[in-house]
Amino acid sequence: MNRAFGPNGNLMKGSPAKERASMRDLFTGAFSICRNPSAHEEVKFDDPREVVDMICTANQLLRIVGRI
Repeated sequence: MNRAFGPNGNLMKGSPAKERASMRDLFTGAFSICRNPSAHEEVKFDDPREVVDMICTANQLLRIVGRI
């Protein structure tokens, strides 16, 4: 994420530095919250709605990347 949205990254080339930094923060935060726990241990979800929310969040992030 840092490389992709960084000053020399391919995503958001030509965009203002603050905008790139904000987008980088959004993606690194989402990645840390959604992916990292499951990569290090088994995560048990008590509420299926939480899983749906995570899928919807990932879908929205993919749409953002698609627009970029």
